Amino acid sequence: TLPDFSTHQELTTLDLSDNQITGTIPNTLLQSVDTRTKSFLDFSANLLSGTVPASLVGNFDDLTLYLRDNQFEHIDSEVCTVPLYNDGDVALYGCNAILCPVGMYSPVFGRASMKGGNCISCPQSPFMGSSTCEQSSATSHNTKWYFIWVLILSIFALLF
Repeated sequence: TLPDFSTHQELTTLDLSDNQITGTIPNTLLQSVDTRTKSFLDFSANLLSGTVPASLVGNFDDLTLYLRDNQFEHIDSEVCTVPLYNDGDVALYGCNAILCPVGMYSPVFGRASMKGGNCISCPQSPFMGSSTCEQSSATSHNTKWYFIWVLILSIFALLF
C-alpha cells in the first residue's frame, strides 16, 4: 500500500517505481508540502489502481508525475487542468499527458509528451498508462502467416 507521507514537509522528490505497490493514491499524499515547490513523483510499474485523485491539484502547483504501467481506470478531470504538470505537457495534451487512456499506449512514458510522442491505439491495453502494446498470440500468428503468404505470392509473381 502506498503511504501518504503527509507529515513530510520537505519531501519533494519521491521515486517508488518498480516496487509492486498495491492500492490507490491517497487523497492526503504529501499534503504538508509547500504547494509552490516543484515536486517529482514516480510511481511507475507498480500495481496501483483506481482513480488518479483530484487532491493532487490542491497539493501541488508544479508536478512531474510518472504513473505508467499500473492498473488505473480513471483520472479525475481536475488533475488535467493544471498546465504546469508534467513539464507543461498537460497544457498541450490534457489528461493524455497524465496517462494514455484505456485502449491506447505510449512507448516512453505511458502518456503523451513533448519528449515521448502521442498516445497510440492499442485495443488490448486494459488499463490507463500502458507503455507497451502486446498483441495476442492469435493476432501475431495470423500476421506472421499473412507475411509468409505475401512473400510466396511475390516470389511466384517474379518467377512467372
